[in-house]
Amino acid sequence: MLATVLALLLLQTTATARPTQQRPAARPPRKPAPAGHLVYLCGGSRSFAYHAAPGCEALAWCTTSLRKATVAAATKEGRYPCGRCRPAR
Repeated sequence: MLATVLALLLLQTTATARPTQQRPAARPPRKPAPAGHLVYLCGGSRSFAYHAAPGCEALAWCTTSLRKATVAAATKEGRYPCGRCRPAR
């Protein structure tokens, strides 16, 4: 009888135990940009981000020309890093 009670308790605790959930992988930290690091800017009047590569999916919406600039020049213009391609700051 004692063995039956222990077996039932064991089954009950294992049935109610939650499976461990893995956290999604964190994005790697941004590395500081080297001096003179070039980024890409959309020339549109409603464009406010700078991008790591001309192939960034956010740049697909750019209807004007693309131009290159340094990170320092882009931030001086009030631009911020793109949230999709995550260029170095």
